[in-house]
Amino acid sequence: MRVKTSKVNAGTEFIKKYTFQLGINPKNSHKISKKALSGHPSIMADLCRKPSKVCKKLTLKFVFQIKMSGHSGAKIALIIIGFLIYCITVVLNYLSTGDIIPGLFRNRTGDIADAFYVSATPAGWTFAVIWATIYFWNLAWFIYALTTVCRRDDNGHYIYQLNILSPLFFISFIINNCAVVAWLFLWDRQYLNWALLVIAFTPLTLYISLFISFRRLYGKLNYLSKAGAVKDIWLTRIFVHNGLAFFATWVSIATLLNFAIVLTYYWSVEMQVSVSIALGILSFLIITWFLLDTFAIDKFVRYTVTPYIVVVVALVGSVQKNFDLEDNYRNSIFLVVLLAVAGVLLLLKLVIMFVRACRIPINGNAGDDLKGTLA
Repeated sequence: MRVKTSKVNAGTEFIKKYTFQLGINPKNSHKISKKALSGHPSIMADLCRKPSKVCKKLTLKFVFQIKMSGHSGAKIALIIIGFLIYCITVVLNYLSTGDIIPGLFRNRTGDIADAFYVSATPAGWTFAVIWATIYFWNLAWFIYALTTVCRRDDNGHYIYQLNILSPLFFISFIINNCAVVAWLFLWDRQYLNWALLVIAFTPLTLYISLFISFRRLYGKLNYLSKAGAVKDIWLTRIFVHNGLAFFATWVSIATLLNFAIVLTYYWSVEMQVSVSIALGILSFLIITWFLLDTFAIDKFVRYTVTPYIVVVVALVGSVQKNFDLEDNYRNSIFLVVLLAVAGVLLLLKLVIMFVRACRIPINGNAGDDLKGTLA
């Protein structure tokens, strides 16, 4: 007990000493900024000389608080750069829909899809609805990300400094946007083999961003709850996770459509076979994701619903355009069955999500791990 008391006293004196020198109440030590510390180089020198384990531990905490309560120019610049590149991507995507700037794009994106038709290509409204949703949803989470530069939690830490959306998250998303732009020009020039390689890269970058954000948010659940930032948990889940998952699911489907086009028009595979291969891969991905979502990674992705919605919308558009029991019998049946399965999985996802939200709330600890049960 004496050892513990001495350690506590040492820690208390440690905090009091430096907050007093800075003219700050010890209770508000989390509000110390880099600017406040810059006028006291002796403090930092003293921090580096502390021999005791208690002081070293407190030093790390002290420096961490200073870092989190101050700004990082590099992180802010990365968020702004990511937003600007995203805006450029949206503009170029819009310009690709017509001859708005003569010579920039030689064809409309939809015209090339019609020229290289495969019997799983969704109706035109599907592309318009899904891409519009993607760009508006991503804009929403980018606006949220920009607000984290200005907002603090109850401990005085800027939200963006908590690294829920880390620099690697933004770098991966920036690469994704560059790949989307590259695909637009390759598709426009009808370099379909190269376009396939590039578009296959786009879901990978989004999976990386999602992986980072899922793990970072889960790791910060306890802290955010105690620091009065519960709204940031839900804003991240709704805008970031569901927005990126929506995007990632669609470009995964678009990759399979591009794959079927290349198989049919460049490798001379019969269209029915090409489309069946693409639908078979999609079926595997849908079932695999549902099993992972439900039994393996629920604590990370419980409130991510949009992958199922995208699949259902895409298949509705595909069935509407391609259902033909005379000329496209096998894949017409395949599409309808897959749509029915996707619809059932969407309903199951919603039911399981709501039941688990009531019975097994996610708290950011070992109790969140499921024992192989549905609810």
